Amino acid sequence: MAPDEKIIWVYSFTESCMGIGPMRCLQIQENDTVSENSWTNLHDGIEGFTFEPGTRKKLIIKQIQLKANEVPADASSIKRILVKVIDSVALPNEQLDGKWMPSKILGIPSNDLNSFEGFIEILGNQLSGTDGCNQINGSINKQSVATFKMGGIVQTKRMCAPEIMKYSDLFTKNLSQAYDYSITDNILSLRNTDGITLAEFMRAL
Repeated sequence: MAPDEKIIWVYSFTESCMGIGPMRCLQIQENDTVSENSWTNLHDGIEGFTFEPGTRKKLIIKQIQLKANEVPADASSIKRILVKVIDSVALPNEQLDGKWMPSKILGIPSNDLNSFEGFIEILGNQLSGTDGCNQINGSINKQSVATFKMGGIVQTKRMCAPEIMKYSDLFTKNLSQAYDYSITDNILSLRNTDGITLAEFMRAL
């Protein structure tokens, strides 16, 4: 490699972060081999690189130190350019990772779902998010590539308006019954043991 080149890994999902405002950051590490606890946020991206949710990539990039008058406001003084993708691996366990916004919930009319504020966020075997009223936390235990066992979901105890609580409780109930899942075109579908679709979520990129 050239002196201004280095190897980095890009994780299979982005992370909520703050730049000029709220945004999604790539997660990277500069090790030759992956250390699972060493991911850090990259706010400025990599020129020429296309992020693919659910795919971990090993890259060679070039780093260019910009002159002070070339640095955009609130940006890094280092410009990163993709040289080569060394490795690209789709990892089923990591395809679940990320933030997911509901597009269909069994029992909630689609018109009401437009104003529903619930979402889930998955990282490894941990689930978090909100049911539209309360914060939720739980665990996901993978059984196979396409199935998992949802651990006990716990909620905070805030009381909301009855019409909100009705859908919040339904949202959490459907999550707790989920067993089978599939991801197609960044749509996560959750089904119960009878194959009934309980919920569909869109990945928040």
